[in-house]
Amino acid sequence: MGNRMVIYGGYGGTSDNMPERRVVAVARRKPGLDGALAFGRTALRTPVSDLGVQPDDSLDGDVRRRRRRQRRDVTDLAWSLSLSGSPAWNEIGGRSMPRTDGATAIFDPIRGRLVTFGGRPSQTYTNEVWMYDLVGNWTQLTPTGTPPAPRTGHTTIYDPVRDRMLVYGGTDSVNTYGDVWALSLSGSPAWTHVVTNGGPPVARFQHVAVYDSQRDRMVVHGGGGPGDTGEMWALNLSTNTWTSVIGSPSGPGFRQDHVAVYDPINDRIVMFGGTSDDALWSVNFSGTPTWSQLAHNGTPPLARSGMAAVYDAPAHSMLIFGGSEAASYDSVE
Repeated sequence: MGNRMVIYGGYGGTSDNMPERRVVAVARRKPGLDGALAFGRTALRTPVSDLGVQPDDSLDGDVRRRRRRQRRDVTDLAWSLSLSGSPAWNEIGGRSMPRTDGATAIFDPIRGRLVTFGGRPSQTYTNEVWMYDLVGNWTQLTPTGTPPAPRTGHTTIYDPVRDRMLVYGGTDSVNTYGDVWALSLSGSPAWTHVVTNGGPPVARFQHVAVYDSQRDRMVVHGGGGPGDTGEMWALNLSTNTWTSVIGSPSGPGFRQDHVAVYDPINDRIVMFGGTSDDALWSVNFSGTPTWSQLAHNGTPPLARSGMAAVYDAPAHSMLIFGGSEAASYDSVE
């Protein structure tokens, strides 16, 4: 479906105290996850028009504050960033589904579409499922079966062996969930509650989850819940069995609202953000899993949380977008 990254939704913020947003992006494609890790960026115009703010540091403080007040909390636009040649943004539709903060999405490679679940479109939570065809059309899906409870702060992964989307964890501000749900994607979509054995890990939200293709399992780390969590668990998708990968909050310690990708070439999970440092961490799954802080070249992204990340297979790189700390970022790095 083209060599590109697609982003949708999120929280824009309305605080007068929020500093101006940075506008930086990948300067060139390079093998950032092979050998010495490298970061690169270059300025370009990013899709900030839907947020009602312009990335112009020449504006005086009063004008910047007025423009920051124009931000909408949640955007309902979808954007595409081409990854071939010079990166370029392109708005690819939106404004036909509810704005949603905290929804998650997977790419369905067989049908060439984005499938989203859950989130918080207003003061309530949702368990709706929407499909986006990547050319500008949103369609709400109506799966059969009992759906998961409405939630945000959950994770979703695509299970390529069984052609389904898996949902894990999340919260509705009252309950914190540790359940696993499967949405079949072929034919008429249907929800199934995945009954697991082993463990289980403590319920959580704002964690990360990746699909480990070499072992056919979902690996989760971190998050908040009854308490901050720093351990790592894996769910075997053939047996639906939870096992502990790393049982103590070593390495990066307690983290939530961070990002992670699975690096299939080096058989490891790579994580960034979720706290005040800009360190990169990894766990190699070959042999005894242990934490390693990764050295890198180039200027790293600023420390942040609440961003998004994808694995760019042709470039063997991790791309991250957005996030917040003291500021909100329009960065692709």
